[in-house]
Amino acid sequence: MAFLPGYKIAAGLGGLIGLIPGAIIAYVLKSILLKNEKEENKQLVMNVISACKNE
Repeated sequence: MAFLPGYKIAAGLGGLIGLIPGAIIAYVLKSILLKNEKEENKQLVMNVISACKNE
C-alpha cells in the first residue's frame, strides 16, 4: 500500500503541520532567551566593520 500517493501527501502535510508550530515556538524562545544580547551584537558588528575598514 506504500505505493499509493495518498500516504506521501499525508506525510508531507503532517510534516508541514508539525513544522509551523515548531518554528513559532523556536522564534518565541529565541526572542526570550536572547533578549539582552541584541545591543551586544550590534556593538560587535560595528567593531568588525570598523576593523575591516582599517585594514
